[in-house]
Amino acid sequence: MNSQLGWEMPLHSEPASPPGQGRSRPITWCHPQGSGRSFYTGLGHTIQSYAEPAFRSLLLGGIRYAAGQVTADCSPRTGGGSTTVEGEAYTSNFGVQPANHGPASGGRTVGYIDNGDWAGYASVNASGAKTFSARVSSAGAGGTIRVRAGSQTGTVLGTVTVTNTGSWDTFRTVSTTLTATGSGPIFLTFSGGSGSLFDVDTFTITR
Repeated sequence: MNSQLGWEMPLHSEPASPPGQGRSRPITWCHPQGSGRSFYTGLGHTIQSYAEPAFRSLLLGGIRYAAGQVTADCSPRTGGGSTTVEGEAYTSNFGVQPANHGPASGGRTVGYIDNGDWAGYASVNASGAKTFSARVSSAGAGGTIRVRAGSQTGTVLGTVTVTNTGSWDTFRTVSTTLTATGSGPIFLTFSGGSGSLFDVDTFTITR
């Protein structure tokens, strides 16, 4: 599974021929099925699991994928590569809302971003993330995006500055190297001055 919907790890290995080789099975996966979608996770064997924010975010992301509310790349992970996500496809948030903009991918962004707001993406895992880029617009003060792992207060993987682009419909790409490591869902936290800071159309994580 491309770990857009959660952690990527082997569930177990079965003996194969010749000896010493095993067959890994993903513990969390998603799959298009006809006109529908399926989602599975082998996690959650303890009551305590359901109190963990990262696991609850994983479940919410899977439910939203299966319900057709968000998209995900369910192809097997082969190492490296990149994941691009619509900004408005967040699975948890504080303060932000989808905003309609014709030039945006899909015609919408995550907007109405003020200082202290955040958006979480259970469909994107922080494990192995090396770079972050975002397509942004701003007719406001601009500000800062912090890329975090696990929660809105989790480890800061990297930081990127967004400046005024001239209008809410004028987009440019900003990027940064992620210098820390973490696991769990990606969260974006936003800071800046007063009023609306900027919009995020899409963002890309490369591994």
